[in-house]
Amino acid sequence: MTSPPAASDPAPITTQAIATARQLLAGSTVCLLAREQPSPIEAAELAGFAQTLPGCDVTVNEVRFADVHELYRPAAAQALSAAAVVVKFTHGPLNRSGLVPAVLDTLGARRAGHPPSVDILSQRKSLIKELMRREQVPTLDYLLLDGGVPVGAQVAQLAARTGATAFVVKPDDGNASEGLHWAGSVEDAARIVHDSGGQLVVEPYRRGRIITVGAVTLLGQVRTVAPLEYLLDGDLVMDADWKRNPKRAPARLEPSVDAEVRTYAARVHRAVGARGLSRTDFIVGPDGVTALEINTNIGLGPGHDIAAAFDATGLDYDDLVICQTASGLPLPGQR
Repeated sequence: MTSPPAASDPAPITTQAIATARQLLAGSTVCLLAREQPSPIEAAELAGFAQTLPGCDVTVNEVRFADVHELYRPAAAQALSAAAVVVKFTHGPLNRSGLVPAVLDTLGARRAGHPPSVDILSQRKSLIKELMRREQVPTLDYLLLDGGVPVGAQVAQLAARTGATAFVVKPDDGNASEGLHWAGSVEDAARIVHDSGGQLVVEPYRRGRIITVGAVTLLGQVRTVAPLEYLLDGDLVMDADWKRNPKRAPARLEPSVDAEVRTYAARVHRAVGARGLSRTDFIVGPDGVTALEINTNIGLGPGHDIAAAFDATGLDYDDLVICQTASGLPLPGQR
């Protein structure tokens, strides 16, 4: 069994750290990058940042694009490379491709958020599980199986070594709980895999409280916000239907458990190479803390989970905007 981490590992996001980040941003130009026709999530994020940053003594420019190739055109390339920080607002397949941050890197633009490798890696649930194991973060045993073929024997072996009688089946590269299923038996899990395409992760279903912890690299240190709890209200899993109307609340955890989930979240954030805001999900139950996955392409609008976590920490949406934007700044003395 993995021993709990030291409680002193991550630092909290404090008003003092945010004030220092504000000072570093003051007087600079921040470029907001979005599609000509942003999705509702992207539009909410863009509006939130565009309204907040001018109040922080920051000049805001916007660059819009219909196709990634347009970022190499002189006007766009000049605006992006000249900005102190570029904050991009892209979700879905375009973001998962890693193309936008890769193009920005070739332009020499300083970007808020994560390196291209982070969003790509975090989409692969099985690889994140292996990374968690490497970093001594407790996670569930699992199978990585090809869909469309009989897998009853493999699932039965997983049941035998874990004692599981129910399972969660999900695409290895799924997003936003798309394709996630609860299976009440070995036979149900095997049938779901057989009827699906691509590669799927099968893991034991474990009851417990679902906790998420936000983290960001700010001023060279990984910092966390207060844990949130997802309220399932009788639902067995957070599938796509649940996520259309999610319920959450500040998590009330024992101090030792609060420290444990924060430390594991910081450890995974650091290990995957994340810089901007991320969230790591956990199950907290009778058997202790178990990490599920890290989410790096998260919603940053005022109504999203990470904004609720800032509120639970005693911080506001302006502080979230500062944290994400400042994640693209070099440390003092490194300019």
